[in-house]
Amino acid sequence: MRAMKAGKKIHNIQRIDIMLIIALNAILLFFCLMHIKELNQIIVINDEFGYWSIASSLAGKNWSELISNTPFYSFGYSILLVPLYYLGIPSYTIYKAAILFNALIVVSGFAISIICGRRIFPMIDKKVIFIICFLINCYPNVLVQSQIAWTESLLNFLFWSAVLIVLSIAENPKLWKIIMFFVVLGYMYYVHQRTIGIVFSGALIIILLFILKKIPMKKMLWGIIVLIILFMIHIYVKGELKSWLWSNSGLSNMNDFSNQTSLLSAVFSKVGLSSIFYGFFGRVFYFLVTGGILWYCGISHIIVDVLHTLKSSIIKIVTPVVIMEIFVLLSFLATVAIGLTSVTQGFPRADAVVYGRYIENTIGPILLIGCGVVYQRRPSIKQILSYVLLIFLSSTITTHILQIMGDSTFVDLGSVGLASFFESAGGKEAVTKALEYALILNGSVCILLYSKREKIACLSVVALFLGSWLYTGNYTYTHTIKYMQTIKIEANEPIVDLLKKANVTEIYYIKDENLDPYCSNPKYLQYWIPDITIHVIDPIDIDSIPENSVWLCEKGSKNVQEWIKGAKILKESNELFVCTQMDSQVILVLKELGESFEKFLDLSMAESEIWDAKEADFLSNGESGFLVEPYKVKLSAGTYSAKFNMELIDSNGKKNMGKCSVTKNNGKETIAEIKIDDEFLMGENNQIQFSCMDSEDIEFNVELKKGVILKLNSISYEKIADNYAVGKDSVKDIQEVINNIQNIDSKQINYISNSKDLECDFSYLNELYSDINIKAISKEDLELVSNDAYIILERKNEDIFEYLDNYDCLIYNAFYILITAKDNGIAQVWKESNHEVYTDGFIDINMLKMRTDGTICSDNIVSLNQGTYEIDLDSTNVEGNAEIYADDKTANIDLHFNKDKVQISIRNNDQTISWKINSIGGKQPEIRIKRINKKYQFDLASDEGVIIDSGEEIEIPLLEGIDMGTYDFIFTVSNIISISDLEIELYKKVDTINDNLMNMIDKNQKKNEQGEVQLKYRYSVEKGGNRQIKCIIKNKSKKQITLENIQLVNID
Repeated sequence: MRAMKAGKKIHNIQRIDIMLIIALNAILLFFCLMHIKELNQIIVINDEFGYWSIASSLAGKNWSELISNTPFYSFGYSILLVPLYYLGIPSYTIYKAAILFNALIVVSGFAISIICGRRIFPMIDKKVIFIICFLINCYPNVLVQSQIAWTESLLNFLFWSAVLIVLSIAENPKLWKIIMFFVVLGYMYYVHQRTIGIVFSGALIIILLFILKKIPMKKMLWGIIVLIILFMIHIYVKGELKSWLWSNSGLSNMNDFSNQTSLLSAVFSKVGLSSIFYGFFGRVFYFLVTGGILWYCGISHIIVDVLHTLKSSIIKIVTPVVIMEIFVLLSFLATVAIGLTSVTQGFPRADAVVYGRYIENTIGPILLIGCGVVYQRRPSIKQILSYVLLIFLSSTITTHILQIMGDSTFVDLGSVGLASFFESAGGKEAVTKALEYALILNGSVCILLYSKREKIACLSVVALFLGSWLYTGNYTYTHTIKYMQTIKIEANEPIVDLLKKANVTEIYYIKDENLDPYCSNPKYLQYWIPDITIHVIDPIDIDSIPENSVWLCEKGSKNVQEWIKGAKILKESNELFVCTQMDSQVILVLKELGESFEKFLDLSMAESEIWDAKEADFLSNGESGFLVEPYKVKLSAGTYSAKFNMELIDSNGKKNMGKCSVTKNNGKETIAEIKIDDEFLMGENNQIQFSCMDSEDIEFNVELKKGVILKLNSISYEKIADNYAVGKDSVKDIQEVINNIQNIDSKQINYISNSKDLECDFSYLNELYSDINIKAISKEDLELVSNDAYIILERKNEDIFEYLDNYDCLIYNAFYILITAKDNGIAQVWKESNHEVYTDGFIDINMLKMRTDGTICSDNIVSLNQGTYEIDLDSTNVEGNAEIYADDKTANIDLHFNKDKVQISIRNNDQTISWKINSIGGKQPEIRIKRINKKYQFDLASDEGVIIDSGEEIEIPLLEGIDMGTYDFIFTVSNIISISDLEIELYKKVDTINDNLMNMIDKNQKKNEQGEVQLKYRYSVEKGGNRQIKCIIKNKSKKQITLENIQLVNID
């Protein structure tokens, strides 16, 4: 009877255990899958794309051109993704399948952690082990990384597997276990090469077991041989992948430890050592906050166990648990070391100081041991005090480096445990918040652990950590993962739908090397369209895009307006324009399928004189005036159709109710208009067709008469053709040009089109001037124009100083520039007709002050492009002084009844210069301006140059900051015999402590007419720009060298 009762009791206990473990598995699975509906695509570029691109290639897709713009990623995880492409399911479902796989391996890791916990702590009740293992698998990084289809969840599972096998080998060293151990380690290396430290730690453990005579040499050698074979296979497969997918890419060696010699060589530099110091304590602070007293007790217990074993004479009878602890400790330290090598050249971001992701796949067993130790015996006062001391020390050091770095980006996914503290703070404030949180949480835990009600105390501790970790993980999920999923789906889904309707098999992407050298935005899109090939082309090859093709270009590029000129914009997202040729068959196909290419104005931004404020809709109130005042948009040259969608509420008996118009210059110049009447309101006739040149201020207007009440639903426009009716949008200015030509000296007129695809329509001018002879030419054909002719330029698209060396300027008004070749006699005829002509490369500065409406700007401000300019002031009738300002430079000139000149250098395009005249009687000098060259010249200590003695090294600050782009820095030196005698390097500031070399992409040298040597260094500045640029110049010759000047040229 007693036996039956005992058996029944055991059965009940087992049933409770099973029910508990099922419940915990279900909850953990729920945590991993609760957001799966929102997870539809890759969000981490380049990491996720790297793994998926290899998988897609193995499945027969062609993503090769985007892959070549991606660093190398290992293939272990990609192999698991390949079968998903054969399921015939959409891309978003494929991604969900990958997330489901993550969830299953997290749950599998939970199961393995239970087995490990039972072996490490055999005296602890199974239910407690279940709860402990459930808790540590809810660690924030574990749950957060399971929401992304990349390697982190798999690495976490593989490390748990390796720990379990180590325990098993130490208990019973079978050959198959040793081989399995190395297979797991080898595959872990296939998944990510950063695990090389874990692999070596595993090899050391097997060697240690051999030394301890736990395993024979034969078994050890077999294990080592298997590992070597796996490494050889990896090297072969990696080489094949590189030659196949990265054959023409300079990025194939990124993320490949075999080519990271620059990082290793920087370890013992001043920057390297300081970065390692700060990085180590930053990571200690990270784990003291995120893992808290549990991590600290775990790591300290492991260290004490290992040191005790090494010190004592019982090394030969070391237990399996200690063997496992040695493996975990070596693996943890190895991953920390590898992570620190990545920052030996400085910290690129704030999260790099505390970066946890590379280490956190080794954290599970440490937390398991910490939880077990804390459960068996509460932390001692000594442990608590040492934890507090260490977290204060590490927080102080971390605060110091973050304050030195100043405002810096914090990437949540790299350091999940601290991300929430950096949401609206940085540096000292964020670290202080994290410190307070850690002290409050872990202080509460320690107080509870000293409670006499042990069960309630332990459950409370679990609840505290679980709640804290779930909150921390949810912050990163919401703030980063959900946010990225949302914005990328919103950006890509409409484009994907359009491409599928267009039934294209390939599209083109115009790469802007400075804005995005990795082509990030098309990578997000490529995931959605795995069967459509995206070709990556250079901007100079844009003409090679075949007819009837679709191409993408970045909205944020400096040259985007040039790329979309003459193009039909099919769709646009926040990042991309989707374009095709204006006569493309793609447009017809899409229109037949119901696609519209109208762009709608945001009426919520419109201003109105007569809007009925009581109505939610855009409804007039019956007063006369503008329902929509001039609403300005920027348009490229071409012909457009504007549609005004309106509903009549009450006409008050009027047949002509008002008008809709397209204007320029704050309504002063009407391009096209249409009256609002019954026919207009029928909907078929509510459109205006108009033509314009490249314009910043095309305006849409709705003007109503008194008593009329209309509801405005929308205003939209669409580019319908690539022809421009020249002069129709700038009547006054074009008439000024043509009238003067006819009245002074009528000749052939050539009109330069800024776009080769633009068709210039002169029908409007021919109606006004039946006897003129005008034709369109491209800028490239300018040299072929007859010497005895006129050339009309569009002022907005041209820099007048480009022409003044070879041409005389006859007219320079708000929209047009009229020039003619020098020495052809035309300019002289105009002068004789009392018309002001600009010769000798100079132009009146008042012309540069012209507004687009044709009036002179009253402010003493003009905009100039990069270059060095000569400003002449004719003050023969003026006495006083002039102050001229450009950027941070000031020039002062005394005006004393004479002619003066000054040189001033302009660094950026469209940079303003201003001046102030202080004169007797308020008289103003005549000011003319001429560009000497297109280079910005830096100020040196002396106008005579800087002498650099033999062996001397000088440092010259150049720029506080420089934007994204490509730049030439030109150093002119004299008294130099060999180019090798001079070493010139440019540095950028990465933080207050560290400077890094800038990215030089080319260099050359030449001698000028004075015998000086010009050394030109070309640099690429990535998105976000560089700050605090300086050059260091070292004279390695045995004689003095003179640095004459330093110049800067913006290439792109």
